[in-house]
Amino acid sequence: MPGVRDEEAARTLLIDGDISIDWQVMIPRESAATVAADRALGQGFGAHLSSEAGGVARFAAHLRAAATELGGGISVISPHVDDTAVRAPDLTSVARTFSVWETRPRARAKTAETAWRMTAFLGDERATVPPPAAFANGTPPFKTLFLNDQFFGYRDQSAAWAPILANCDEDTRVVLRAATPLASGALWTELIERFADQLTVIVAASDLRRDGANLGVPLSWERTWANAYAAVRGSAVSAAAQVVVTIGGAGAVLVKRGGETTLVFDPPRQEGDWESEHTGLLATSPLFIASAVALGETVGGEDPAEWIRRGLVASRVSHVVGPLFETTTFGKGLVAPSQAVGRALAGADTGDDRFAVLELPEAPGADLRIAQQVIPDSEAGEAATTVALHGLQRLHSAIPIESVGAWVSIDRYEIEAVRSLRSLVQNYILQVEQQHTSRPLSIAVFGPPGSGKSFAVKQLAITLLAGRCTTLEFNLSQLRDYADLPAAFNEIRDAVLRGLFPLVIWDEFDSSLGDIPLGWLRAFLAPMQDGLFFDGTAYRPTGHAIFVFAGGTAETFEQFNPGEYSPAERAAKKPDFVSRLRGFLNIVGPNPGKEEQSSFATRRALLLRSLLRRRAPQLFRGEELKIAPGVLRAF
Repeated sequence: MPGVRDEEAARTLLIDGDISIDWQVMIPRESAATVAADRALGQGFGAHLSSEAGGVARFAAHLRAAATELGGGISVISPHVDDTAVRAPDLTSVARTFSVWETRPRARAKTAETAWRMTAFLGDERATVPPPAAFANGTPPFKTLFLNDQFFGYRDQSAAWAPILANCDEDTRVVLRAATPLASGALWTELIERFADQLTVIVAASDLRRDGANLGVPLSWERTWANAYAAVRGSAVSAAAQVVVTIGGAGAVLVKRGGETTLVFDPPRQEGDWESEHTGLLATSPLFIASAVALGETVGGEDPAEWIRRGLVASRVSHVVGPLFETTTFGKGLVAPSQAVGRALAGADTGDDRFAVLELPEAPGADLRIAQQVIPDSEAGEAATTVALHGLQRLHSAIPIESVGAWVSIDRYEIEAVRSLRSLVQNYILQVEQQHTSRPLSIAVFGPPGSGKSFAVKQLAITLLAGRCTTLEFNLSQLRDYADLPAAFNEIRDAVLRGLFPLVIWDEFDSSLGDIPLGWLRAFLAPMQDGLFFDGTAYRPTGHAIFVFAGGTAETFEQFNPGEYSPAERAAKKPDFVSRLRGFLNIVGPNPGKEEQSSFATRRALLLRSLLRRRAPQLFRGEELKIAPGVLRAF
């Protein structure tokens, strides 16, 4: 084909790469697994064994369905998988995967509708002999080449891909779905040597992590964006013209070799959030995004971010719909929902979620704040007014939002702190439930007066401990001396004995005890470290609890603990107290910081709306806040 571009080739996509035969043990909701084996035998409990061609074969079907939706004579060429191979359990020339599927509710909050969901992946088995090359005798002309490398052996089988690459020229667009170990193998070497300027690599964040990249846990979209960009720049995959890093089912980062970068993301959710809202194991998103990008390269004329968005929607649609239980050539079995996925890839189905797109001409900075990027200073007042009156639905769609119960924030550093704290509390609750600990979890919160320091933590505990949490508050500035503390600790202990999970707010913990600065700190060392308190006669266990130390004299943890201690602070045991804290939270509050110019107004609007919703609900008509314009401007 070198030098030849006929009309047919201009609308043709060729897909090749690793293929698997996916074996699925299907277990209906009411199954033998719910009763003893001797009672289940012969009782007609349903169970079924199904198999389907996966990898390249499955996504070729998705792409053909998308091509039908798009029209215009788009052609998809792929390897043929013989029907007998799909049903051959002893086949050695194709990789096999094994998984368990059950009928589950489509979403955790909606139990009426069910779908087939993967509930356990049992593993895979690589082929012991190379499969026959699908295009050993050459290929018809094509515009786009989509190669799937799942590390099942295709990358080293030059007999399979050499004839295909021989039919490429300088106009061929190449899309590679890459898996760990990245940037290795004969296929990668050939692609980089010959087609680097035409190559788009799709790689999962999890594969970059396995390759040693410091992508960290999902705390904020700003941090994820910066970390993904740095991970690509530090990896050999950066030799490609552009790299797409998929962030679970929540988003993706596009990094171009010239330095431009694009974030496609779900503002209210981060990596893992959507998956936690839906039962079952989410199908891998890199193949969906790679399919969408390859389709976009074939169609031409649109921004790659739009096709990345379609790939993300398609991955979610595939999970929500789930495979169909249909009659096939071999009887009843699970069949991938190619028609629904094809509609999403073609842009005909946008799904229930809205992905936003942000672009930067250079690397995302360490202090990037998306809210400030999206809302110019000149529009800050108008945006804040709209949010105050109508709520989050009127907030700019590209601003990341974190909500926990009634608490909501758009500030990057508040979001990062709350997500870190949520992970800490979740792990602590799990340890308590597994009886691995009985001492309290100690955290500190700081913020300016009126910022609602304790509110975020209360909402977090109420959300994670639905129906089990009880809140106890003690203002230390109102207590006289240590003799007043045993009554508080006994109240905590009583709550634990009643089967509750106490959230204990120690307000103004950094206040003075009489004339002694920070005099209360030493009284908490034993409860924090050992879960014991002295009641005047003996040491008694506090039991599990979440201790929240709310500061009254410092607005941030850094102000409270600058890192150097005076003799008076050492005498007050401040270093020992700080060492026993397991986390902290800085609440920004309603006022602008030194580095902010615009987003504080929207943050203040959200805070005002939250306060009025709780304290003056009569001011609302549905979601609309009824307030005089002058009063709103004053706030």
